[in-house]
Amino acid sequence: MASQTSSIPLTMAFKKFYCHTCGGRLVRSPRTRTVKPGDPDHGKYSRMGGHTHVIGAVEVTEYDFRCLSCDTTVGYDEQCVIDRVQKRVGKSILSQAELDENREAAEASVKKARKIRKLITAGISIAFAVLILYLWLSSGDFSFTVHF
Repeated sequence: MASQTSSIPLTMAFKKFYCHTCGGRLVRSPRTRTVKPGDPDHGKYSRMGGHTHVIGAVEVTEYDFRCLSCDTTVGYDEQCVIDRVQKRVGKSILSQAELDENREAAEASVKKARKIRKLITAGISIAFAVLILYLWLSSGDFSFTVHF
């Protein structure tokens, strides 16, 4: 039996995306695949506790965006870039020339936003760890005993 992994980035769960071809609202479309031991990206999904364990085949659910009007399907990473171009140009329907012209700046913007999110997540984790340490130290319950 294959273990399962599925994740939806927060931006995908709450943000509305629009088709760059017709302007229609995009819906999430799940895509499930099985990653077997020996596949190049198996190690990415077979991690437990920060260590790689061979746990057999892993069933991975990833999400694409699909337009119900024109049946266009776009992957999440590509849609993030398209969304940045749509904001930059100021319209939802884009020509291929507009996409090509603004792609590099949009990709850099997406990469920068992901780095910032990682830094914020790391900062929150560190702040939480410091809070736990502070609460433990301020409790005054140090039950360390040394036996000679």
